[in-house]
Amino acid sequence: MKKIFLTFISVTAILFTSCTKFLDCPPSAVLSEGNVQTASSIDGLVTAAYAELVNDYWNRPWNLWCFMEVGSDNCYKAGGSLSDQQNILFIEMHEGVTSTNSFYGNLWKYGYYSVGRCNTALQLLDGIDEKEYPLKKQRMAEMKFLRAQFYWRLLILFNDIVWVDENMNPDDIKKASNYARTPAEMWNMIYQDCVDAYSVLPETQADKGRPTKYAAAAAAAKIALLSSTKLDQTTWAYQGVDQTKMSQVLEWTNRVLEGGFKLNADFGTNFYLEGNNSKETIWGIQYSQDDGTTFGRANFSNGLNWPVKVSGCDFYKPSVNLINAFRTKDGIPMFEDYNKQSYGDYKDFGPLSLGTVDPRVYHTVSMPGVAFKLKQDKNIVDDNIYRLDWCRDPADFGPFATAKQLLPTTDPGIVWILPYISCTLTQAEYRLDDIILMKAEALIETGKWKDAQDLVNQIRNRAANSTTYFTAESLVPANYSVRAYTDAEWSSEEFARKALRWERRLELATEGLRFWDLIRWGIAEETLNKYYSEEKSRAPYLKDAKFDTASDTFGPIPNSEIVLSQGLYKQHGKY
Repeated sequence: MKKIFLTFISVTAILFTSCTKFLDCPPSAVLSEGNVQTASSIDGLVTAAYAELVNDYWNRPWNLWCFMEVGSDNCYKAGGSLSDQQNILFIEMHEGVTSTNSFYGNLWKYGYYSVGRCNTALQLLDGIDEKEYPLKKQRMAEMKFLRAQFYWRLLILFNDIVWVDENMNPDDIKKASNYARTPAEMWNMIYQDCVDAYSVLPETQADKGRPTKYAAAAAAAKIALLSSTKLDQTTWAYQGVDQTKMSQVLEWTNRVLEGGFKLNADFGTNFYLEGNNSKETIWGIQYSQDDGTTFGRANFSNGLNWPVKVSGCDFYKPSVNLINAFRTKDGIPMFEDYNKQSYGDYKDFGPLSLGTVDPRVYHTVSMPGVAFKLKQDKNIVDDNIYRLDWCRDPADFGPFATAKQLLPTTDPGIVWILPYISCTLTQAEYRLDDIILMKAEALIETGKWKDAQDLVNQIRNRAANSTTYFTAESLVPANYSVRAYTDAEWSSEEFARKALRWERRLELATEGLRFWDLIRWGIAEETLNKYYSEEKSRAPYLKDAKFDTASDTFGPIPNSEIVLSQGLYKQHGKY
């Protein structure tokens, strides 16, 4: 019998068919060769691959918040104490991370489960006649697109990973090491998956969760951007920008921009149910409730991150450094002086103490004195005005809360799984604002920095109008001021680069890529160590934090995988 089985390492748990004797007695609930080669069964395997997008959880978050945001200058771990989920604290401080850290272990394991589902579907799709299954080519393109989403996450987390595809049998997988292919080769392979998908996928899809041609173009642009930095593979030192990759970013962002997508009038719309699959979303991960499953398919990656007053665990709090980055002077970022503000006792903090700010801060951060998610409801806790007592440990982690991924507790998209809470807000993986900023960055890095001004100003002009959620009941003070850059200000490549990088931080804050942005810009060590030296006066536990490019750029290869591979996998860095 051909069947799916688990072999000695996580990657070989991939659902391949092979002639292997597992048990002498016929097992139940096993997919045999005969019952997976019908069109309906193969379509079910395609659906199972999509299901991996929402098979996330707070300790294996596909949105990478504990690696890319807590591991950067944007957010604190938070929670109930320093020891609460201490593995995240080690990631935040870049100290104490070991190869047994369960967060890295889970992302490796479930990453390869997810890749495996895509490979299984691809293998079986390849074997079915197109007359029997007319959607064969389209579904294969979808699986290649989807596989790329899992692989790029593994690459930015681990760098030295195992390549597994639908053409490998279990023996091939057992023999594959995490150094068999270079990271550059693997980036090129997943880029090619997206290029291949683009050539097949339709311009629209009836099912919102399926990628379109434009989603594949956006993914190709993103993968080119994420892999655009040359890193020394021994020291991980920055060695400049790959111009070919930046040219690819330009090519593919231009194709996305032909798709008729539009920025929402208000930035905040992206973070409410009315923004699900809006005109700004190119492709997003879909969540659901009341769908016949026990709890629905809600976004459990953020299950810990609601404030304690609304049944959350109060993890993932924006740093003071991030909040200060939204401060403005004459409508533009303060740049050099932005972080000199000291707030003293957090109990005395109020939004007005920030001075003038970019209004996007109120869509990104919940802060004392302002309605949680900018909405009041007199039937719930404290009229829904966010206060210090909504926090579990403000002495260590301050009084703020993340906002983008959460919803008000009375919102119809809320899903209660006590003691946790979740919601069905679509996770927009590819959004027009990001595409615009990708193109602007590629223009700057290919010497066309003047042409990037209009693109960055599109984002800033939208930010200036992002106040429609600031009703009287939101209690947002009228201290916001943001404007476009003038020609006189946009006067050099150096300024353009600084402004673009600042804009990416403000627009995409807490959305899961800040740490990798710092790495690919070659400024992680400088930025993070400066952050730690300043932030320790606000968060004293950071006094021992330190980032070293040569040892902290990538996470450890999980020790369990090295052991189970009988030493075939090799460790890197300080681990």
